[in-house]
Amino acid sequence: MAAQPEPVPAVHPDSGPVERVIVPLDGNERAEKLLQAVVPLATRLQAELTLIHVLLPPDQPTRSPDEISYPDTIHDRAMTLAGDYLTEVSRSLVQSQVQVKTIAAAGDTAEMILAHAEQGPPGMVAVSTRGRSLFQRWLGSSVTETLWRRARVPVFAVDAANLDRLAGRAHLPDGILVALDGSRRDGAALGFVRSLAARTGLKLTLFGGSVGRRLARGIARNGAASETEMRTYLEDQAEELRADGLEVAGIAEHAPLDR
Repeated sequence: MAAQPEPVPAVHPDSGPVERVIVPLDGNERAEKLLQAVVPLATRLQAELTLIHVLLPPDQPTRSPDEISYPDTIHDRAMTLAGDYLTEVSRSLVQSQVQVKTIAAAGDTAEMILAHAEQGPPGMVAVSTRGRSLFQRWLGSSVTETLWRRARVPVFAVDAANLDRLAGRAHLPDGILVALDGSRRDGAALGFVRSLAARTGLKLTLFGGSVGRRLARGIARNGAASETEMRTYLEDQAEELRADGLEVAGIAEHAPLDR
């Protein structure tokens, strides 16, 4: 007899369910390791897993109206290989019983991920992160940084070092870190967190204060500049979350968020 799925707790009325988790894959083993943390999460949420692989678009020079345009054979072959790669990865997830959808697309990587994330059922984007050198940052923003700044959906970031320690074992995250900066965006973040924590039973840790230059500027703009004000603000949010029956493990006034 098949095991019955765990009952899904009631969702806070101000938040919506997570119906899918989008995972960008580039053929790199490090990206695939992210599935060790994402698959258990998608299973617990009863959400669809969307695997997306983005190729660079083919060069398409301007053609005259009477010029014959032949198919880009190399690009077509690359798209076929991308589809085969995603199919192979999805087959490896059959035993997890999570519903998997695959997308092979061409274009700017971050733009394509954002486009697919913001269309269709509500969900989130999952990415693995690794510290970048100052030289790498000078060269330009990473895909993860672009998603962090521009995504209108939650971004689930997992430290690549933690994935290495899992040694191939599937593992549900131990908890959720919630970055709050006193801005109006906190409302959307907390609404999502309520839904995620209620459905997974994960503990929450709220943090603010010295959380990197970008958030520090946001705190100053919104009037929560002092440590005392930030502490009070975090405690108020934690009290409201506990009133909803969620477990708040603690509050961290100083947490780095520079990478």
